[in-house]
Amino acid sequence: VQLLYHQGKNIYTAENHTLYYARLPQAVKHHFDFKPLLVLSDTNSFSGRLASDPYGQMIIPDRENLHVFRADKEIFRTPSNYPDLAEGLLFTSDHKLCVVFRGIGLVWYTLHPEQPNQYLQKQAEFVNELEGASPRCAAIDSSDIIWLGTRSHGLLGYSYQQGKLEKKFQ
Repeated sequence: VQLLYHQGKNIYTAENHTLYYARLPQAVKHHFDFKPLLVLSDTNSFSGRLASDPYGQMIIPDRENLHVFRADKEIFRTPSNYPDLAEGLLFTSDHKLCVVFRGIGLVWYTLHPEQPNQYLQKQAEFVNELEGASPRCAAIDSSDIIWLGTRSHGLLGYSYQQGKLEKKFQ
């Protein structure tokens, strides 16, 4: 199992190239009834990260796309344009999504729950600013500083304001 996530009355899990979904049972049971929700091609895989956004939708990346689910229905999909592992899905205080890619960098999206067919809109991407740091974990603090634990550059802290990414800490 690559990931397991519980949100409300729903459970999501992935194994190899398949994402599964189950509802929590009303009564006490010793098993869950998982059903396949999404099956990827053999050349694709889930990154092992997922997140619930501020509007209650699940955002799940694979190596090729970002998927948005409402319970057991995919409501939006967009190509990530980077065949890379997503190491973090972070939400800022103003409800923007920062996707941290292992080898590429950071990509920012705005969320549009009022327009499900345009749910994620790319706002900015930063592919050279990390200078090959190769993030392995990511977090965001209450000041909207994006913290990256990297393979080769230690701990980095960035702020994102008015379309610009600025390194604040190393």
